[in-house]
Amino acid sequence: MSGSGTDLHLAWDIKQWCQDLSDDETGSDLGDFEHQELFDEDVDPAENIEHPVDEEISDENPLLTLFPPPRVGMEFLSSDAGHVYYAQYAYDQGFGVTKNGGSSKDGRKRVIVHCTKGGKPKISSKKAIAEKNKKVEKEQCQARINLNFDQSRNVWIITSFTEKHNHTLCPEHSHRIRSFRQIQEWAKKQLELNDRAGVSLTSNISAVTEMGGGPLHCGFSERDGRNLIARMRRGKFLKGDAEAMMQFFKESKQKDPNFYYSYKFDESNRLDVVFWADSTSQSWYQFFGDVVTFDATYIVNRFDLPVAPIVSVNHHGQSIIFGCAMMTREDADTYRWIITNWLDCMGGKAPQTIITDQSYAMTKAIAEMLPNTRHRHYNVWLADMFDQRRNWVPVYLNNHFWAGMRSTQRSESINSFLDRYVNSKTTLRNFVRCFDLALQRLRKRESDENYECLRGRSRLISQWNAIEKQFSEAYTNNMFIKFQHQIKALIDTKFTSCERLGNVKVYNIDDGEREFKVEFNCQDQTYSCQCHLFETLGLVCTHALLVYRQENVSLVPAKYIMDRWCKNFKRNYLNERAIAVSIRERLETQKNLNLLLYPIYQKLVDYAALDEETQHCVVDGLNGLLMSIAKVSERTQSVGQNSSDITADGGSASHSASGSVNEDTPVQDPLRRRKRGRPPQNRMKSIVEVKRDQAKKKRIKSQQSG
Repeated sequence: MSGSGTDLHLAWDIKQWCQDLSDDETGSDLGDFEHQELFDEDVDPAENIEHPVDEEISDENPLLTLFPPPRVGMEFLSSDAGHVYYAQYAYDQGFGVTKNGGSSKDGRKRVIVHCTKGGKPKISSKKAIAEKNKKVEKEQCQARINLNFDQSRNVWIITSFTEKHNHTLCPEHSHRIRSFRQIQEWAKKQLELNDRAGVSLTSNISAVTEMGGGPLHCGFSERDGRNLIARMRRGKFLKGDAEAMMQFFKESKQKDPNFYYSYKFDESNRLDVVFWADSTSQSWYQFFGDVVTFDATYIVNRFDLPVAPIVSVNHHGQSIIFGCAMMTREDADTYRWIITNWLDCMGGKAPQTIITDQSYAMTKAIAEMLPNTRHRHYNVWLADMFDQRRNWVPVYLNNHFWAGMRSTQRSESINSFLDRYVNSKTTLRNFVRCFDLALQRLRKRESDENYECLRGRSRLISQWNAIEKQFSEAYTNNMFIKFQHQIKALIDTKFTSCERLGNVKVYNIDDGEREFKVEFNCQDQTYSCQCHLFETLGLVCTHALLVYRQENVSLVPAKYIMDRWCKNFKRNYLNERAIAVSIRERLETQKNLNLLLYPIYQKLVDYAALDEETQHCVVDGLNGLLMSIAKVSERTQSVGQNSSDITADGGSASHSASGSVNEDTPVQDPLRRRKRGRPPQNRMKSIVEVKRDQAKKKRIKSQQSG
């Protein structure tokens, strides 16, 4: 079967292989040649091979194409074309290739394409012990071709060809050689989609390899898949991490018109601080924003920037997020900026109470920006305990509603939840994307609990069930279970004394741990208990329940049914519903297209597998169709851009900087933030650590000498 330079029958996707060569991790050790870019973007190496060759099919292995060996004097229009020719030959023979380029002593351009086992091993004696399990791939193999550039004729000529190898060739394993392994574009897309959906690495790679014909035929290894996903997560191919983050925000705002984001530059146009919240979070804040926790101790991104989610609880007692800030500096000005944008995003509504860690800068900003908000500290240092007692001693805080939160534990639980999606190497863009995915998971939890409340309520556990039934019908299942804990505690609760003062009865009640005083108004059946459980959590305490049972009260006053914990809690779902409908319509359209196009795709694959002529017909037809669709899409997008003017801020995002900054100025990445505390390498070691390190060095030295 004969072929031409433009339709060589290759055993792998040569065009994609050419594009992927720049990511080849193989090294070389062949002198002073400098590594250069292997292919220009506008060059198709397969089309530049000047000498078409005849191909034969091996009887022993029909999957391999026997490619003639190179010959001295062969000419190519580019060095890339010579590289591709030798690579095809190498694939058939069973060895990998790599390329080095530079100039010879006389200034002529020169390229060497050689076996990947060429060069000396790069394992030093000091690392021999640590790398004892690492394979030595270099064998000083001399197999290669030398390409010199003839400037007078503008061609590349093979000036020498060394055919002999000093190692075993393995043509049956060519698809496993690093030089030829590749992940097809469809597989890359599928891996990315699965990763976005939260599919685990192992399951993701297993599914895609099966779609590609199994591990032996998919063209890439599990490690290749893991490395690709890692590069996607790191945003390796993004021009600017911060700029990509802003692009994500712009795309989010196009999907969700009420999406809010705001950021600020520093003097060098670098990202200084950013705050964002989608419309659903804004809607939640209007109903659950009475108490929040704000903690800036979470640091999980490649720049070591503190991340501060604004956290609270919903009517099921589940953690929810209202928005998030990321900053490079933790000073009072930064926190003032965050609070200003937070209030602007939430329509000026400030929380009634807020819990934070003990940060002087944060405390100062909250006191100035949220003067009417009750502030509670956590992790109080002894030196400041007395001065700040009103911010942490319970007696000063019991008359305020805290939704059961006494510390920043809710923020810490959210931080642990986010750890499932991000790590210390996560880029800024991937962080906001994963943060959005985590939000969707949290909202699904609430949706599941809403359904459980509609499906049925928890069983009653007491014979005195009038009040218990009253709360079971009103409260969500989770909050009703917490109320039942107060009913169970009645077993260990008893009266110690009672006296009457007009319409008020004063009960002294012992719950087994300590004694509390309950004042009961006989006229309106209201009460006041020293434990302040209702004021802080919104639940009737066991002490009050004992009094109600003693006074034969069948139903508690309506004021003790807190709306915040009710299953029929009225919330404004207008924004959420509009967004949900838009997303649902888009997903439904995508689903219908999948159902429509997948059978067509399967038929095309079946036809393409019949013979080579049909395969070319299918590929050429699809390429022509894609070109036509691209032209139509370009015309549609240009019309859309002229008819609508969507800015980065869109009325919700603000841009500010310390200097004069043009709106079109790209956002520069922030500098890597230095962590607080003494650098680990400068830490003084204890005697035990010093002795241990000395013993370890001695042991390694003896192993090397032995």
